[in-house]
Amino acid sequence: MCLGIITKHGASINVPVVKGLPLDKARALIDDRDLELMIMDSTFVLGKKPGMILEQDPKPNTPVKPGRKIYVSVQVFCPPAIKMPNVKDASLRQAILILKSYGLNMGRIIYKPDYANNAVLEMIFNGKTIEPGSKIRKGSYIDLVIANGVGSDEIPVPNLISLSKEDAMIVLKENKLSFSGIMWDNPINDSSLAFIYKQSPSEFNELGEVNKIHIGESIDIWLTNDDAKLDMHQIPIDSLKQGPNK
Repeated sequence: MCLGIITKHGASINVPVVKGLPLDKARALIDDRDLELMIMDSTFVLGKKPGMILEQDPKPNTPVKPGRKIYVSVQVFCPPAIKMPNVKDASLRQAILILKSYGLNMGRIIYKPDYANNAVLEMIFNGKTIEPGSKIRKGSYIDLVIANGVGSDEIPVPNLISLSKEDAMIVLKENKLSFSGIMWDNPINDSSLAFIYKQSPSEFNELGEVNKIHIGESIDIWLTNDDAKLDMHQIPIDSLKQGPNK
């Protein structure tokens, strides 16, 4: 009878939940249950805080005898150093996947005028540009400078009136512009012979001044087979420059 009391014969303790707890709290909880915490290994998992318990064995609520060792895996306190991957010119989606695969966190997205739409222009760490191959710790936050598809430079709006859709496309590509909306007259007798009779923005504004457009922006066009519509939308430039009251 006395031997049974000394060895706590038949007594059992349910293993507490320590997964997800900081190491110090997990250790205090284990000690309070008359158990022993043993660190099995330490590893790095993206998004987890240093010292957090990642796994435990035995599982929570498993009945064990007093003094049983509870083995845990812990998030490393000092993440390993890696080489910064090169995500320049990659799309935003590709860059996020690459950073994650290297154990890096996505920071802020900073948009900058540039016609290379959605491409990574620069990688920033702690407010400074970081070059590919630079040493950096896993878990670091990387800000990405992304092209917004619009250049900082302005150019005159090209005149697309009377051009076919195909010819207008060549003009826009040469100027690093694009179509946004393409409207067709109804009906179009022959789309291959259709021409542009209206565009927005137009080449000139109401005062006869040249309209400007940012590189990377787009233009709406209207197409027809009707020559009368072309004449209807042609406004003499000289009359525009004279002003509305002359």
